[in-house]
Amino acid sequence: MTSDSAPDTCAAATYSNPEDDVKINITAESPLVLEHRYLNTIVEKLSRGSPSSTLGNPGPLGLAGFAMTTFLLSCWNTGLLSAGTAKIVLPVALWYGGIAQLLAGMWELAASNTFGALAFTSYGAFWLSYATIEQFWVPAQGVTEQDIGIAVGMYLLAWTIFTLYMMVGTFRMSVSLMLVFIFLEIAFILLTAGSFSGNSKVTAAGGWFGILTAFFAWYASAAVVINTTYGVQLLPIGVVGPIKRDPNLMVRAKSLKDSFFRRSNERSTV
Repeated sequence: MTSDSAPDTCAAATYSNPEDDVKINITAESPLVLEHRYLNTIVEKLSRGSPSSTLGNPGPLGLAGFAMTTFLLSCWNTGLLSAGTAKIVLPVALWYGGIAQLLAGMWELAASNTFGALAFTSYGAFWLSYATIEQFWVPAQGVTEQDIGIAVGMYLLAWTIFTLYMMVGTFRMSVSLMLVFIFLEIAFILLTAGSFSGNSKVTAAGGWFGILTAFFAWYASAAVVINTTYGVQLLPIGVVGPIKRDPNLMVRAKSLKDSFFRRSNERSTV
């Protein structure tokens, strides 16, 4: 590199990402400093909720409702709760995991958080459907235990597929959410396999992964509540942030595009 090389700075500009609802005014800063400021703004936005909404952050409520219901059902799947006490899960699944989480999803929708709205609304509906199945579903006469296992396995398989692409979405969000969805996906895979095969040990393994999922979800919920209340990051969530963008590269790309269209217009007028 020669001594007269241009410094690693960018001219005054506005750097924004409409998907994150974040806009930063920059003046003669390096891309590294810019990225640092961008991620800090993302962290502040995650702590406050949407700045365009007068609602609080519904994320901790949705995560807490999901965590408690997952914990109780997983305790039953592992055998920590006896078969005769399984009904203890239903009221929690209906009110906290179901209705409360569904409301959190609607509030996320009002805050323009597509991921949160889809996740909380869907898993709230999952718990409502689970409570309905357990309370009201009576298999037709003549249906075997194997048929019931296959039906439940197909139900769980559908949720496994949904959880898979939601898990991919967390890879650009935070480590805490990544852990929730990774362990939830493993739990769904094991529970699905256990239902199809009728193997209680596989189902119990899925229950243990469900318990771990619940603790990760509780941690993610607690992190937002405690960090926001105290105004400092006491519980790290490991924000991943957006894919790194080089402002200089964006400027060069725009210049090339403008040059291409200018040459195209010149040729068309000849």
